[in-house]
Amino acid sequence: MTQHGNAMRHLTEDELEEVLLGLECEESDEHLAACAVCRGQLEEFRESLELFNQASMAWSEAKSNSMNRDLAEHRIPFRMSVRTLWTCASVLVVLLAGVIGLGERRHAETEAGTTLRAGAVLNPPTEAQPMDAANDATREIASDNAMMQQIDAAINSPEPSPSELYGSVAAGSKARANHAGPVRN
Repeated sequence: MTQHGNAMRHLTEDELEEVLLGLECEESDEHLAACAVCRGQLEEFRESLELFNQASMAWSEAKSNSMNRDLAEHRIPFRMSVRTLWTCASVLVVLLAGVIGLGERRHAETEAGTTLRAGAVLNPPTEAQPMDAANDATREIASDNAMMQQIDAAINSPEPSPSELYGSVAAGSKARANHAGPVRN
């Protein structure tokens, strides 16, 4: 008991808090050793704190378990791998490039005044279109056809086999084998 003059006083709430926090001073320790009322208040407060701690831990664990259950129930079944994401992105880029290219081609055809499909003029010239647009389209088709014939000739040109290059098979025997026709038994 702390005495101020002849009056005895108990520890204040602040002094009790300091004791609970471990900031005890010599005067508080002496008072607690002598005063059963302050020791009782301190013990009640410690018990209350312990009950609160236990209740909050129990609530926290119960909440954590229920959240884990909820997450497991609502888990997304499909997860994309990095490789799948890159594949999807690549496909989108290719599709976008195709759409842009198609749009550019249609724009160019619209400016020319005709629509070209499979080598034919689908929109013949009208009174509003000059004859030059039809002639330009015909020339472009002829140019494209000539280029296609050059590509076909380059791809299908006969090349000698390695055995002909090194002379192990006579060139004439290969020609005879090619023109001999089907073998009959």
